[in-house]
Order: sequence, then C-alpha cells, then structure tokens
Amino acid sequence: MKIGICSDLHLNFVSSEYKGAVINAIRPIISGLDLLLIAGDISTSISLNWHLDCITEALGGIPYYFVLGNHDRWGSKYYDSHKLVARRPEYIHGQRIQLTPDTILVGVNGWFDAMVGDPQRIYDTNDLVYVNDLCEQNGVTIRARIREWAAEEAKVLRKILGDLSCVKRVLVLTHYPPWANANDDPKYYPWSVCVAVGKAITEIALQNQGVQFDVFCGHTHHKWESKVLDNVTISVQIAEYGEPQIGSIIEV
Repeated sequence: MKIGICSDLHLNFVSSEYKGAVINAIRPIISGLDLLLIAGDISTSISLNWHLDCITEALGGIPYYFVLGNHDRWGSKYYDSHKLVARRPEYIHGQRIQLTPDTILVGVNGWFDAMVGDPQRIYDTNDLVYVNDLCEQNGVTIRARIREWAAEEAKVLRKILGDLSCVKRVLVLTHYPPWANANDDPKYYPWSVCVAVGKAITEIALQNQGVQFDVFCGHTHHKWESKVLDNVTISVQIAEYGEPQIGSIIEV
C-alpha cells in the first residue's frame, strides 16, 4: 500500500467558492496513491466541510484520513470545530485503523501547550485572535486552557494505543510536532509543540520496544525528519499556503 502524507493544505487560499480550482490543485499530488493522510490545517471552520467535500471529489475513490489543525478551528470554538466533522468517516481523531495485519494508523489532533520555550510568546500566535474561546480569555486562563486541551489529546492517544500485543508498526497522524526540535527557532516552540502528546508517545514506545512508531505531523511548514528513539521516528511535512503538496510517501 502506497501512502501519501501531507499537511497544511490551507485550501481557503486556493478558493472558498470555486470547486474546480480546489479539485485541480489536489489532483496532481495524488497520482499512484492508495491512501492519503492529511495532518490538519485543511481550511478554516467556515469552509472546512466544503473543502473536505472537494477533497473527496478530487480523490475519486482513493481513501483518505485527516485530523484537525489550529487553522481548522479558526472562526469557531475548540470543541465546536470537532463537532463540525465528527460524523465524517475520514476524521480519525481518537480512532484506530487496521491497515495491515500488523500495522495500525491512529489519529489525534494535538494542541500546543507552551510547555517548552518562553510561555509568554503564546501571545504572538494568531490562534488567540481567531479561536473563539481563546480570544475571550486572559493570559493565565489561556495557559491553563491550552494545557488542559493538550492533556486531553494525550489521554485520547493513550487510550487508542492501549493494546499493542499484535502490532509491529504504528503510524501516528497528528497536527503539532510532539518534540521541540522539529522547529529550529525556539521562539516558535510555545505554540508549535504538543509536549503532552510527545510524552505519551515516548512512554508507550519505551514500554513496547518491539513496535515501530512513525509520527507524521505538520504545522511548521518545514520538512524535518528525525529518529527520536530506536523505535520512534518523526516526519514533519513541508507546506506552502494554498499550494497542496505531498510531504512524504511510505509503503506499508
């Protein structure tokens, strides 16, 4: 099975009105794929489902799965954006998909938690302007809220990775890089890393050293790959606003 991974499509920069423009932007990147994984930031909340319909049409029957990024929540509240897509079968937040007899795909949205870098720099992110239940809060409440959300994301991941007795490989699809060195500028760390999810993956991987964990994410728009542990790799997908592209191709 040939799997393409992408992130940060930002299709609202292509068009939020002309379906043909969106479809024509997507079709060139899917040639030869058996499955497409999208690590969030597909659109903004107001046009998210419309853009997902465009993706479905463009793929012409090729299956795909996605998680949400921060931009997908812009113009909405944190939990409301989840409700927007919760009934779509392609949405795999909190889901575990059996790809082969010994390989699974799991999805978790993730959220930044300002647990690395200078936490005061969270005020530099536009999420505090465009995610509705963040723009209504003061600084202390914001830090508490984002850490609560990140902890919930980690809890979801721990639950779906509970039993790995018959698994040899886990593909983790998430939006935020779970480790700080995915971004080479520390000033971005507070709103570019989900430390809580990283800790969860690290602990589970150390307990299951016979299982390979491959983490695919986005958010930074910069390509970065690294071996985190002997059995953990991370691949951050390259991206440009409104220019869909495949960041990684793997075989399972």
